[in-house]
Amino acid sequence: MKKLFYLLLALPLALVSCEKPVETPNGTNPDAVTLSVTSEKEIHFTAEGGEATIAYTLENAVEEALATASTEAEWITVGDVTASTIAYSVASNESEEERSAVITVSYNDLKQEVTIKQAGAEAPVAIQGWGIVGSMTNNWDLQSVITMPLEGGYYAVKGLALTTTDTFMFVKDGAYTESFGSAGTPCEANYSYDTVKAGSSIRVKEDGTYDIYLNESLTKYYVMSEGTDPSEATDALKPGEIAWYVAVGQTEVRMNTQNKFLVAKDIVLGAEGTFSLYNSNNNTYYAEGTFETNKAIKVVRGDKSITVNCDPEAKYDIYFRESDSLVWVVDAGTMPKDEVIWTKVEGVHFYDYDITNFGIFFISNNLIINVELYSGIEPKNSIIPEGIYYVGGDENDNGFIVDSSHSASNLEINGFESNLYSGTIEVKHISGGYDFIIKIVSTHQHNIDVRYTGPVASNPYMGRPISNPE
Repeated sequence: MKKLFYLLLALPLALVSCEKPVETPNGTNPDAVTLSVTSEKEIHFTAEGGEATIAYTLENAVEEALATASTEAEWITVGDVTASTIAYSVASNESEEERSAVITVSYNDLKQEVTIKQAGAEAPVAIQGWGIVGSMTNNWDLQSVITMPLEGGYYAVKGLALTTTDTFMFVKDGAYTESFGSAGTPCEANYSYDTVKAGSSIRVKEDGTYDIYLNESLTKYYVMSEGTDPSEATDALKPGEIAWYVAVGQTEVRMNTQNKFLVAKDIVLGAEGTFSLYNSNNNTYYAEGTFETNKAIKVVRGDKSITVNCDPEAKYDIYFRESDSLVWVVDAGTMPKDEVIWTKVEGVHFYDYDITNFGIFFISNNLIINVELYSGIEPKNSIIPEGIYYVGGDENDNGFIVDSSHSASNLEINGFESNLYSGTIEVKHISGGYDFIIKIVSTHQHNIDVRYTGPVASNPYMGRPISNPE
């Protein structure tokens, strides 16, 4: 009877222990711990990278519990974690390829993933044309080449600060495939230097700010003081070359080589008309007395000066021929008269609107005179009539003229071209040829005073040849 009582008492307890736990409508446990990422789960960054945070929630966890974050990407760094955010940073992408990685947010066995995508770096812009690369361009970085725009026949970089420890070269299209350097000698300001293909690095002799030029033919480069241009440069000495100088007072000018001469141009001699002529071997040349300009002066070695009777405000070109110790002080833009060696004189006789024309070409090593002579009469046997031919016509606009407006009437001095402005050409007949006395001025104020005596060769490509007087 007692056993029956205990059985009846246990029955309600068994019924209670078999009841199911209370569930939410979707079948989850409301007391379970949950982890959620509430911010975007795919984040995009530019190639520059940057910083950002992941927002998350952690429900039903123990008090002050925090999630953790991890990634296998070396370019992502996880930072501080709070109860609601995870900080991280993305490094810059130096590659041109896009990249992607995952940040895993965790709490115990719970995990959430956030995908990080980063764009690739932009491809470098291809460098075109000539430029400078060196120690001052991010330590010879070819992507940092200083470009040299072409202007007036020169590739140029202006206002470049250089020290004596800086070195550089000229390169084309941002590559060493075609490059020019130096012969290894430090460069002085306001000198021109021969380029050396794939040569030594270029460096300056003194700290300063320079304008650097490379000529379009790639044969010379110029290291100029800021604000000056190659026209003001002096040719640098070649190894073993002796430098010659002209000095007026305290002003010293180095002479340049021009054919068989040494020349210093645009020299103002002042009231005294005195100058010194010497070289880098301490040899000085002089002449006793006072001499006229535009005449040869015989000089000898000695520690004295040379004096000429000159216009104190005018500019002169000083020529020196070392082979026979002759000096000329000539009007600026002209040459020693007795040193014009004609290499060719030829002409053509042709008709133009019933006026007889003669085209004459006087050619020397450094002077070319190209003129048309209008005789106004019918010459015999294509012989140039005697007389004075005026540039632009005489004062009565008749007689013999030189047509200064015609494209065929011009001259060239040391490669510099100009038109005729004024002057005369006197023609005389001599046995077997002509005597031309030429006194003309160019539109650039070159004074040409030269003479040619001899025959005129025919030009087989133009009209009837000019005959020479017997």
